[in-house]
Amino acid sequence: MGSILNIRTFYDQARTLLPPDLFHFIDGGSCDEHTLKRNSAATHRLLILPRILQCTKNITTTVPLFEDTIAAPLLIAPTAYQRLLHHDGELATLNAANRFNTIFIVSMFSSTDYGEIAANAKMPLWLQMYLLKDRKPNLRLIRRAEELGYKALVLTVDAPVYGKREREMTSPLQFPNHINFSHINDLGIPFDDCPHSTAHFANLIDPAIGWQDVEWLATVTDLPIILKGVLDPRDTAIALTHPNVKGIIVSNHGGRQLDETVSAFDVMEDHRGVAGKKLMLFLDGGISRGSDIFKAIALGADAALIGRASLWALAVRGSDGVLRALTLLQEELQNVMALTGCSQIKDITRDFIWKD
Repeated sequence: MGSILNIRTFYDQARTLLPPDLFHFIDGGSCDEHTLKRNSAATHRLLILPRILQCTKNITTTVPLFEDTIAAPLLIAPTAYQRLLHHDGELATLNAANRFNTIFIVSMFSSTDYGEIAANAKMPLWLQMYLLKDRKPNLRLIRRAEELGYKALVLTVDAPVYGKREREMTSPLQFPNHINFSHINDLGIPFDDCPHSTAHFANLIDPAIGWQDVEWLATVTDLPIILKGVLDPRDTAIALTHPNVKGIIVSNHGGRQLDETVSAFDVMEDHRGVAGKKLMLFLDGGISRGSDIFKAIALGADAALIGRASLWALAVRGSDGVLRALTLLQEELQNVMALTGCSQIKDITRDFIWKD
């Protein structure tokens, strides 16, 4: 594992290991993939202005997050079908989250039963959810999450329709027969045909979701709601009027939905200006170095998420790979903190960012 020096190494190795359909399903974006490219480019346009002679010592990356404390401002984003990459799938990712001491956000379309994940969790779990045309499966999923002790619902709000993912169209994802989605079918979601038809999958999702659905969630669950896929700060302002919304994940869905959008890095500072201290803010998209996490925090994020990075690591080395990815990012973050004069995460402020 010592030969893996950075997230890019995992990417390069995963590219050679994975079949083309699976690699492109994960790696691809929508249309011309300009948003996908911008997610990486946006962080490089932000330069760090370090301080010197700050007597930095005893550097710690731990941060409070709601009622818990995590090892670093770094969470694992929800990603579907992880058993396609490794036989242990979501359980391997969970094991890494347990050992690293952070939060794993479980996808609604997990390839491992939600209960099996919960039974092996040592850290808080959040459960991601799309709103379907038929709300009854959503309600069953919410009840399941409550029974199993999930701590929050992450509502994806930037996917009322399926993005035009041309790489996926050219090389459709193939599902092996050994992966069982009975836990999804048990919710009343007709999922068996979905792996064989993106159109059928798209037909499950409600294209008419609105703020009234956030209000509906407040009537059916006390779980805190975190909205994933917000880019315009005006939407964060609206979220402030919904007491059940406790957090915002600023994200463009990894460039997989609408092409030609801004990146989370472009607008993070504006979201913090709107939210103040009333909401937890998370940055998703383009995180591949500890310096990216540093910049996200400096712009106002409480923590960052990794999605693809954890998947490449999972494909290459399973649970140990995901743990290595998390640890690499934490170590790089510590290195940046030492070189900028920050002993704690709260020391990282906007003053460290120089926009080129």
